[in-house]
Amino acid sequence: MTELIQINCGYDEHHNSIHMLRIWENSNNPPKLWRMPVSFGPASGPRQSLLGSARRWSNKGSSFVSRTIKFKTSRTFLQNLLPNSSFSFQSPDSVAFASYVHTSLQNLDWLGGKGYDYVAFLLHGIVYRKEDGSSVTGSFVAVMWENLTDPILTGREELGCPKLFCDIGVQQNASSYLMEASWAGGAPFLKLQMEGMRDKQVSEARDDGALFFYKYIPATGRPGVADVAYPVCVPNPICRTINCVQTARTANVIFDPLDEERLPTLNHIVGRLAEIPLFELAEATVAEGVDVQDLSTAYRIE
Repeated sequence: MTELIQINCGYDEHHNSIHMLRIWENSNNPPKLWRMPVSFGPASGPRQSLLGSARRWSNKGSSFVSRTIKFKTSRTFLQNLLPNSSFSFQSPDSVAFASYVHTSLQNLDWLGGKGYDYVAFLLHGIVYRKEDGSSVTGSFVAVMWENLTDPILTGREELGCPKLFCDIGVQQNASSYLMEASWAGGAPFLKLQMEGMRDKQVSEARDDGALFFYKYIPATGRPGVADVAYPVCVPNPICRTINCVQTARTANVIFDPLDEERLPTLNHIVGRLAEIPLFELAEATVAEGVDVQDLSTAYRIE
């Protein structure tokens, strides 16, 4: 009897009915993306609206400015940044291509019309060989920094993209460009520079095919053990309209690895990147356009 009294006194049909309705909606609609905290149901993001529907074409009207510094460097050094032996370079040459890409995104529907910046380091000419003998080629994203929490969380959890936070400052005019990446408002650890900008034919702009990530989530309470560890591919991620392109006469990548005290959580990454030799500049470009892709085509390779 006491148990029934406790149930009746501690029960609210209004709140229970709302909860049961949410359970019914989630179970009778297409699969939805969930992220922590799961107590509040499916989460809104770049690939899903608050109601759980796909955001296909919702970024029409969004815009971007993307700056790329591509260079020749040591293949052996870059090879050591690949996560396992299934990844390798297509060419056995002693040199390979890599690039730093800094992109500013604006007017994103999923951010209420706001935007953010990211800086990524890519290794080009990569092949992933599957266990069945087939292969996929593209560019491997070794690390990506962004200056907003929302895309970092969605990109890490949904895509497996190796995203981290940093502050990103930009100075750009018709003839020059400077980007400074810093941590916690401190001294910059990375600068990208371009000088002598001139217009280039838009038709000459190109992309490097698929993108590779390596998704890794550690097991709680078990050091060295992964709950998730697998490669991800985003096939032909560049699906956008480029309106204008410029090339730079000169470009430079400047690192200050700082020390563990001034860069406590990024020092191991920045220190390695600072060691990469820049043999020769391949290209330095600035591309502006519209229609930002949401990378919803990403899939687990195996």
